[in-house]
Formats: sequence, structure tokens, C-alpha cells
Amino acid sequence: MTRTRRPASRASRPGERLTRRLAVLLLAGPLLAAAPSVRAGGRDLPGDDMSHPHWIDLLPWIVTGNSCDYEPDYDAMCPFGSWGPDVVYAVAPERSVTVTVSLCDSHYDTKLMVYENGPGTLLGCSDDACAGPNFDYPYLSRLEGLSLVAGNTYYIVVKGYCAECGVYVMSVAPEAPCAIDFPGGGLPEGEPECHDGYVDEFNGGCDAGTPAFVPLVLGSQPLIVCGTSGTYTTGFEVRRDTDWYAFTLSAPGTLTARLAAEFDAKLHIFDAAGGCDSPILIGGAGSAACDAALAIEPLAAGSYWLRVSPAPESDAACGARYILALELETDEAGVGPGPDLGALAAAGGLRIAVSPQPARDRAEIAVWPPQPGGLEVALFDPSGRRIRTLRFRGEPVEGRLRLSWDGRDDGGRPVPTGVYGCRAAAAGGSGTRVLFWIR
Repeated sequence: MTRTRRPASRASRPGERLTRRLAVLLLAGPLLAAAPSVRAGGRDLPGDDMSHPHWIDLLPWIVTGNSCDYEPDYDAMCPFGSWGPDVVYAVAPERSVTVTVSLCDSHYDTKLMVYENGPGTLLGCSDDACAGPNFDYPYLSRLEGLSLVAGNTYYIVVKGYCAECGVYVMSVAPEAPCAIDFPGGGLPEGEPECHDGYVDEFNGGCDAGTPAFVPLVLGSQPLIVCGTSGTYTTGFEVRRDTDWYAFTLSAPGTLTARLAAEFDAKLHIFDAAGGCDSPILIGGAGSAACDAALAIEPLAAGSYWLRVSPAPESDAACGARYILALELETDEAGVGPGPDLGALAAAGGLRIAVSPQPARDRAEIAVWPPQPGGLEVALFDPSGRRIRTLRFRGEPVEGRLRLSWDGRDDGGRPVPTGVYGCRAAAAGGSGTRVLFWIR
């Protein structure tokens, strides 16, 4: 990752929190309900304009949010004008860098502008440049080959066509050559560099003969892990250096994980309840070299594993760098180091896991009710409307229940690409998990 700086004349702004709002809404009410703007009485909403931007501190960067929470401030003709809401990000690189800014994973018809040092100098504007997994039409936005010169501040404005707004996914990635800089204050992984004939006894996790994990302590401040990985040969077998990390939550929270690497990389999040014999995949993401991957998971109290690895097709040399940035939001203090591997805390009420994320063709759902008895499992669309009942409460269950969903509603109709809520309810509690579905 490339370090960026903030101009000395600007106070440090708090990090964006739009990525967590989705999980909160899923637990508290109708999915994707619009939150009221806090702009009334003053322009103090981070991201609302160039005087209050969301700051990008590292490159590459990836973030998601909802532009409907903002008001219109800026526009440029490329080739059409727009008058809808916009969100502002700012980056001030410590060294000159060429980047690609992309909205190609967004969920609505977008528009993108980049300004240098203020609204008077437009560096680039994009309206229709790409389609993506969340929007089938080529009406999403991307700017390539943008030269960001050290000593300047660049403002990235996320907007929509005409008056449109919605859920966006924005990435800012340096172009080749790809080199990751470890930031000061990061936590070193500590593993020796792999090599041909290497045997990983350090943090090979469930991929190793003897499982080993690096324990992490997640608290109120973001944690940045600086690691290395690669591929190597043992005998006649090509192996990948997979790095496993472990942490425990004593209270529910929402984990935001960002991964950037010098190689095509994968990030997986596991519930450790099943142990290495049957690890439970609950989320993850992947990225190309020097791009960024983003995973956001609401987690119940319990023990979890993170796995960073080269993608199966990668031939990265040993010593290739990556950075894993972790943020946790929880209602209570009490997040501790390394879990009791394979142990599931008996307390904590109902637990639910969904995999893979995103899901295509079929989603697997696992539910642990707090006590024997009736259990109901259902799917809800973004408006909060029940679309599919997988299990009725009148059917008793004891122990873990596994279900699958084929992406259809109760009438057998395929549901569109989008974000859904999977809710389980029993006498001893209830739980909701975000489910990202791709057709």
C-alpha cells in the first residue's frame, strides 16, 4: 500500500462509517432503509463536500456506501449533467502515483469526477465506462491513468446519472509496477520468508499438519497486519503460503477487512466453531495484484479465523507483501486474543452463518439454536418483505441445522442481484446475517 498524507492545514477526519450502516439496518429494521441526513443545521457530515471529505490514508483502497444519504454539490459534463446527491473522498499522496478509480462494482447508474486541489480544476470525469456484477448495464464509471502528484490534494466525487443515487463500491488502485509499502505502526506477521522445501509451522492454520495461528487483538482502533506470502515447491508439489489469524469476540460486532497485496490474493473469514475438521466459511473477498479486497461481516460473539493466501492461479514469489487492515465495531469492550481452537462458547444465543459471500446459484446456511425447539428461517428483500421461508418454527430441531437457498422466492421466481437478510428465530433468541446474491 502507498502511504498518503493529509495536508497540515486540515484536521484529521473520522473514518467513514457508511459500510457498517447496512449491517445495523439489517438487524434493526427494513433492509437498506434510508437514514436521515445530519446535514441540517450545518455541513458537518463527513463526505458531504470538499471541506468535509472522507480521507483515504492508504492506497490501494476500497469502500462502499450509499450516496442517497448526501446532498448535491458538484457536477461536470461528460457528456451529460447530473443533479443528484454526491459523496466526496480526498487523497493526498506522499509520492506521485498513477491510479485507476473504479465504480464498476456499484449497484446503480453512476458518475465519477476527480478534482485537483478544489472544484476549479477537473482532472477527470466518467459516466458510462463499464458494467459489473451488481449492475448489468454498461452505465458504471471508471477513470484510468490518473496521475496524482505529490504535494496536491485530489477530491474524488461519487455521483449518479441525472438524479440517481444508491449503493456504490469504489476502489482506488495504483497501476503497475506493483509495490506495497508497509506503513509505520503495522503489526508484523513474523513468519520466516517461504522458500522451496519450506514447511509452514508458523501460521499455516488448518492447511498445516499441526494447526498454528497468529492471535490478534481487535479493539477500538484499526489494526494493520503486514505480512508476506508466495508460492514454493516441496518435492514435486507447488504450494501456497497460507497465513491464518485467530481472534475472539466476547460481544457481537461488525468486522471490516481490507486486503491489498503484490499478488492476486484471497481473504477468507471462518467461524472456528467447527474446528479444522469442518471450518465454517462465512465470508471473504479476492483482489488482483495491487488492487484492494473488501469484506464486511456482522459477527456474533465467538471465535474466528482469517486466512490470507495467494489466489490458486497466482505464481507469486516468496516474500511478496500484503497488508490486512481490520476494523471492529462492537457494542461492548472485551475483545480478546487467540481463541480456544475449535471451541464454541455455549453462551451467546442463536448463531447463524451464510456462505459463500457473495453467493451465486446456491447459498449454504448454518444455524445453531440456543436450545432444542422450534426454529424458523426466512429470507427478506431490501424493503424488509419476506420473500422465502426455508423452515417454519413448528418444526423442532436440536443442534446445528444446515439449509440451502437456491435464490428463488416462495413462488419459485429467481430473485435479482442484491443484498438480502437471512433471519433465524427460535425461543431462545434470533439472528440476522447479510447475504449478497449474484445472478
